[in-house]
Amino acid sequence: MRRSKGVRKPGRLGLAGALVVLAAAGCSSTSGPGPGPGPDTGTLRVTSLTTGAAPDSDGYSVSVDGGTGLALAVGDTVTLDSLSAGSHQVTLSGLASNCFVPMADPLTVSVSASATTAATFLVSCPLGARIAFVSDRAGSRDVWIMSADGSGPVDLTGGSGSPEDGPAWSPDGTRIAYVSSSSGSQDIWVVAADGSGATDLTFGSSGAESEPTWSPDGSRIAFVSDRSGSAEIWVMSADGSGQTQLTNAVGTDDSPRWSPFGTLIAYVSARTGDPDVWVVAADGSGTYDASDNSGGADTQPDWSPDGSVIAFTSDRTGDAEVWAMNADGSGQVQLTSAPGADDSPRWSPFGAQIAFVSARTGARDVWLMNADGSSQVDLTQGGASQDTDPVWSPFGSAIAFVSDRTGDFEVWAVNADGSGAVDLTQSGLADLAPAWQP
Repeated sequence: MRRSKGVRKPGRLGLAGALVVLAAAGCSSTSGPGPGPGPDTGTLRVTSLTTGAAPDSDGYSVSVDGGTGLALAVGDTVTLDSLSAGSHQVTLSGLASNCFVPMADPLTVSVSASATTAATFLVSCPLGARIAFVSDRAGSRDVWIMSADGSGPVDLTGGSGSPEDGPAWSPDGTRIAYVSSSSGSQDIWVVAADGSGATDLTFGSSGAESEPTWSPDGSRIAFVSDRSGSAEIWVMSADGSGQTQLTNAVGTDDSPRWSPFGTLIAYVSARTGDPDVWVVAADGSGTYDASDNSGGADTQPDWSPDGSVIAFTSDRTGDAEVWAMNADGSGQVQLTSAPGADDSPRWSPFGAQIAFVSARTGARDVWLMNADGSSQVDLTQGGASQDTDPVWSPFGSAIAFVSDRTGDFEVWAVNADGSGAVDLTQSGLADLAPAWQP
């Protein structure tokens, strides 16, 4: 058994792909028990990638075909030599009570002879105890935080006098990035979850910044900036250092979304005319037009939990609908088809369902469907209200959303089966942009 750091870049998987990365390479093992891969054996490399605010401190255990478990630390790799070529069952166990594997466990892995096969478990260890949101209840638009049941609201950014927006939790649940003009220009800020240490990360930029989004490991933040003359995708370290422009094209680039493994960023670009969903490597290389559609606008990309599929909104058929495609742009499938706009797709943590917003009943409600588009159900049934901006809780048991059903916009939550809809904020003023703690 050998141990090494690092996570492989996810490869292309189908719409129903399991949460595992599999790759075969013509390399051989040089250490560990056994003679290494031969004509009838191969090597299996198993990696754990953990996200969430409360990771399992003592790691996990990996077993193959029910054999003896091998210790696997968080973010580490175990290499097993001399496995017989063919299908094997790989099981991850020893998870803390707040941790789960969103999709397949055990994994069915096909080991290739005289080669190395890689399998990656994506583990989620959330707290999910709090929700960040934006409210103007204190006289200016600030970033607030509350318990997931709506209790204990606290103004994190009050006192600046400038509007703030776009709260985004760090993967460890300790910090919130947001947009503020309190330094005189529209910058990306970060603040601790207790309200301390508010810091302008992009101070001195000559442009306006927006849409901060954290990399899965919390080390970087992608954002949109027009400092170079047009809106482009930028990245920086979590402390604001190393600000780097990733895209450079005529036309707006916005809506950055990290892939679950942090190697790719999906975004929306209008460089060819109509907006399309594009993908760029996190180092700025290898950008490509994934949706590649000349007959309408493709927007609002959202990655499946295993990184194999991107859901998005497209009006190429004349009406906004939810679509899905493989990460390389192949296999594009229309998931919704109804009068009125269907948009804002959001994958569930387990990848089996997609929440979205639909106006098919005349009002805008939050709906839910299976990942293949089947079993579409109106979750919020808000009557004449506007229900928008769905956000899943970390375990997928509930969805926060914004509704004006009481006469003003409030943050609500509903169970994933449609029961128990409740107004969490009840401020009488505008409460928007909910973001659930990882």
